[in-house]
Amino acid sequence: MANSFEEDVVDAPFEDEPKKSVGESILMATAASLFFIAWGVYVNWAYGFGAVIQVGITQGLISFISTFVSAEVLRRMYFALKRVGANGALTVPLGLAIINGSVFCAHFVAGTPEIWMTMMPGAIISVFFCSGYTYRLRLARIKLEQ
Repeated sequence: MANSFEEDVVDAPFEDEPKKSVGESILMATAASLFFIAWGVYVNWAYGFGAVIQVGITQGLISFISTFVSAEVLRRMYFALKRVGANGALTVPLGLAIINGSVFCAHFVAGTPEIWMTMMPGAIISVFFCSGYTYRLRLARIKLEQ
């Protein structure tokens, strides 16, 4: 297995698309989950033990799954846009809408008392995540084209 993202191009879904390491996604998802569990518990502490447990579980699952899946969705979206001749930078706003819309819906269904405050750090971080990861995909694509 290759040591870097740019070198890891074996078994990609399309030949113009670099393969993403699952281990990297698991590491990012675990870190995000731990951070957002702590934030959700902090923001909802005043609502009692039951709410804190509910929010912690909801926030942890949402954070892990959304971070893991988001990386894959962004990667596939970026290369799909490039294949049809669209600007890969469209991945950023589309990714933000998908990520934050999904998180909002999950918290709404779960009954999180302070949805916007619970989501705020993740919404801010998702801007950097989508932008940075899209840029990384762009660099990987440039390297593949050389």
